[in-house]
Amino acid sequence: TLLASFPVLEHATAAVPRLLQAGLLPVAVEIIDQAMVLTVEEAFGFGLPCDVEAVMIAELAGDAAAVGPQAELACRILGDAGAREVRRAADEEQRLALWQCRKRAFGAVGRLSPNYVSMDIVVPLGELPGLVREIQDVRRESGLKIATAFHAGDGNLHPAVHYDERREGETARAHAVADTIIRAALRRRGSVTGEHGVGLEKRHALP
Repeated sequence: TLLASFPVLEHATAAVPRLLQAGLLPVAVEIIDQAMVLTVEEAFGFGLPCDVEAVMIAELAGDAAAVGPQAELACRILGDAGAREVRRAADEEQRLALWQCRKRAFGAVGRLSPNYVSMDIVVPLGELPGLVREIQDVRRESGLKIATAFHAGDGNLHPAVHYDERREGETARAHAVADTIIRAALRRRGSVTGEHGVGLEKRHALP
């Protein structure tokens, strides 16, 4: 299990297809953006770097003789792709500690705002860097906080638009921003849902 920190978010997402193009088949590639990193660190103090735009967890599994060289190759690829640092879990205890950073991400987002709209969009892997760039543009233009966790190896993103329903008009604004992000995914040959299905909140967006 590897933990890589990326100063540039797009470099992290662009690294995912590079891993696959090298013949590696990670069992998981997870990314959290800076907003999520800061929130997780404030809540749990895992020791994640807070001055980077993305943190990635990549896990390889299989025969021990094969996984060692694969991990070395993955470290080189991530470094070449722009990772500032790549940590490698030395044992099971360290592996589980690294995973806690990702697994507790959405448990920490209550620190950002009382309410949020979460999405479950998915796009082809080649479209992932472009979509991430669009989400960051939407965040800057809207002025609302957007924190994102990715099942990056599947092209599946969970951007969460944060708002306070006690402020007049902010609920409608947050849902409009979420719809903008969903439309961006659809333009990139994606889908409204990658894993969680469509409920009342997203039904209007389903083609």
